[in-house]
Amino acid sequence: MDKIRRWRKFGKSRILAENNGRRLVDRSYVNPYNNQVVDFTLFDSSRTSVIIFPLTTLFEIIAIRQFRPAIGQITLELPGGNIDPKDKKLAGTAQRELLEETGYRADK
Repeated sequence: MDKIRRWRKFGKSRILAENNGRRLVDRSYVNPYNNQVVDFTLFDSSRTSVIIFPLTTLFEIIAIRQFRPAIGQITLELPGGNIDPKDKKLAGTAQRELLEETGYRADK
């Protein structure tokens, strides 16, 4: 099996829009398998965020259903979110987001 190769940025990103700490940007990368430049439009956030992989004591994964307007579909996702100024550590952000999105509290 081939080793996964890293894509590298090519040129400068171009900011298309900016709002609430998030930017919509055009960015190019070099495909490491054929050396072609590929353009992407993506959200680039300067904020720190967390994603939680919560398991119950029975090893069941806790996931949430959420509507995503970009694809017009409800998706099944892991809970997560952005750090809040009142959170002293990332673990606090993770615990807060887990409770907000699922109603569950984390022991660890």
